[in-house]
Amino acid sequence: MIFEKRSTLKPLIESSTGVHLTAYLRNTGDLGQLKAQLREAIAKAEAEIQPVMTAMDRRLFLAPLQLLLNNDKLLKRIKHNVGIFRTSKIFRVLALPLEVDNACVVANSFHVKPLLRWMRIDKDFLLLGIESHAAYLYQGTQHSLKLVDTLELPNPFVKRMPKSRLAKATSRSVVQAESLETLADWLSGHTRMAKPPLFAAGDPQVLQALRKSIIYPGFATPGLSDSFSRDRIPALCFAVRVQLEVEAWVELDRLVTEFNEAEEHRVAQRNIFQIAKAVAQGRVRKLMVTDGVKIFGKFNSKTGALAIHPRDMDHEDDDILDDLAQSVLAKGGEVVVTSRGDIPDGHLVWALLHHPRSQSKQVAQRLAV
Repeated sequence: MIFEKRSTLKPLIESSTGVHLTAYLRNTGDLGQLKAQLREAIAKAEAEIQPVMTAMDRRLFLAPLQLLLNNDKLLKRIKHNVGIFRTSKIFRVLALPLEVDNACVVANSFHVKPLLRWMRIDKDFLLLGIESHAAYLYQGTQHSLKLVDTLELPNPFVKRMPKSRLAKATSRSVVQAESLETLADWLSGHTRMAKPPLFAAGDPQVLQALRKSIIYPGFATPGLSDSFSRDRIPALCFAVRVQLEVEAWVELDRLVTEFNEAEEHRVAQRNIFQIAKAVAQGRVRKLMVTDGVKIFGKFNSKTGALAIHPRDMDHEDDDILDDLAQSVLAKGGEVVVTSRGDIPDGHLVWALLHHPRSQSKQVAQRLAV
């Protein structure tokens, strides 16, 4: 079964009960340096949770981090930067293939801006390779690729379409019907829970028949190649990754254009205090925030009130930009986390608001229910 990054990270993004510890560690390959960062995170966390936990509770809360600190074998296996997420019920360690700032934050929710940015720039994809007697399904990202499954086909696919008019009547005549049905069921079974973009290589007539046999909105057209062999996987993956990277930049450019047009119609906002009020009122449709800067303080998600602090003061302080992003997501909005240079004029946050008319319509619909 295929699961996308978004679904596996969702519990971390939505968690909001109790004390949350988030640590990001920069991994240069130097084990001593990595462990030093982890020690600093443990010490900072212990100081911040001291007012709200007993000594025994603190030991239990930090025990998984202490065990990680002493597990050199596991730490050496991590090839990317590290994200650590801990509550009384959750402990997760993630290898993050993106730049992070060394940081430890204790708050009422996890610090998730790096995770949101990771989901945007490192999207999951599927690569389907079809040979005459077998099909191969891979799941990948910009930094990884794994074989999900191999399917041995009961009947080989016909390599070429006969030139008779009868053979051209339907695309299903290109393949053995039994193999096509088996292939479609196999692919549908693996993608029941998630449907990341699907790229395929193989006979074009086979791929055309397969597209007609399954419902898959992200099935890329045309295919990557008219044939497939396993020794061509690196080249095929490279082509997919370049395409997805270009699409991510195009999408970001489109979003900036959309925000600029919204400002012309006075339905965009860059003032963080006004944005906080709009977020609390559920008026933010899309939010763009920078990943490289933190503004510590407290955000009241019910009233929109902000209290900005010069630094991380206690176990309830969090990056306000992070809190705004989580609140927008909780209310059904969209969040884009990007570098500071992508937001015009050096602003740290940019909000696209619901049009007053559409907002009034949504309120009326809720009241009618």
